[in-house]
Amino acid sequence: MKEKKLPIEEKRIYEIKIRLNRKEKYKLDQVLTDCRTHAPDVFRRLLMKNNFPKAKSPMLDINTYYELRKIGVNVNQYVKALHQSKLKEMDIAVLNELNSLLKILRSKIISR
Repeated sequence: MKEKKLPIEEKRIYEIKIRLNRKEKYKLDQVLTDCRTHAPDVFRRLLMKNNFPKAKSPMLDINTYYELRKIGVNVNQYVKALHQSKLKEMDIAVLNELNSLLKILRSKIISR
């Protein structure tokens, strides 16, 4: 397939190199991480629209992620105990509590 030719006005023919000090480089890296984009996109946006791209919000806040991790660790320990025959069967109360926690987490994820 042939690439679509851009008009001369839209072609990017100029290359610009810049030097940054450590503080500027750190700030740029933070912006790139928050916005999940590349440096040329940030510079073009600043030049043409005079604003930074908006940072994308994470799917889970850190507290929700931490709680989900704790649940996963506990489930793994429980299943390991079952496989090692330390427990005969899963406790219904534990299953119900786990189910309710998963519903809460699901609602937090979907509400974002």
